[in-house]
Amino acid sequence: MLALADGLYLSISLVLILVAGRHLYRSWWDLLAEYTVDRPGLADSVANQLVLRFYALCAGFVLVTLPLGGEPETVRDGVTMLAQKTGVLLVVIVLVQVMSARSLVVYRKFAMPETSERETRVE
Repeated sequence: MLALADGLYLSISLVLILVAGRHLYRSWWDLLAEYTVDRPGLADSVANQLVLRFYALCAGFVLVTLPLGGEPETVRDGVTMLAQKTGVLLVVIVLVQVMSARSLVVYRKFAMPETSERETRVE
């Protein structure tokens, strides 16, 4: 029963992490490309770096929580354990996304000149 529960947890976690990572990459790249028009490779580089950090943190969390919970005795115990681990993983994914979004806000602050400088450059 434990092998089945662990296998399901790994499978569900892998799918959730990959789907979230692909979505985040596209979102981050779109946002970064808007601010790095004059530096074409920078958006791709920064987005790749953020996604790599996301994958590493989430995969590390999954591997750390894999042995937790003991061996389920019934199917109900197995489903409960799986739901708890997956729920906590979803919370971690959201926290990592928030931290990464904060990184982008900081990057944007340094990448974009102040409003008055932007207006003079545009004119």
